Amino acid sequence: MTRAVSRPPTAQQAAHRLNTALKAIGLQLPTVEADLHAQASPYQLVSLGRAPADRVLALAAWIGDRALPRVETSGTSAEEAAEQLAKVLRSIGLPLESVVPDGYPNPPGADLVSLGRASPRLVDDLAAWLKDRATP
Repeated sequence: MTRAVSRPPTAQQAAHRLNTALKAIGLQLPTVEADLHAQASPYQLVSLGRAPADRVLALAAWIGDRALPRVETSGTSAEEAAEQLAKVLRSIGLPLESVVPDGYPNPPGADLVSLGRASPRLVDDLAAWLKDRATP
């Protein structure tokens, strides 16, 4: 998963690449974007936003099915979705520690997971991992 890029990606580039990779596998997340609040800092971050538990579980299952060795996933709630996605990301060497059930009030019927923020490098590596395993 080494990149031929000499410079680390910007937050905007990493967010775009992850959105493109997610679209390629049919599992878009609604709010992956550069974290504008952190742009004045020397440490740029990508905000992965909030997503419905079912989408997070689908992403965890997709990654788990393609991980070596394969990682089993299960669950239905936001708590389980957060645990499952964190587990499969650790299994492929891309730990995203900020995946947690969303603590904010949810709209009726919504079960959201907060995916937190991550470094552009980690997000770009995840995008490359997904892209490498997407079927054409």
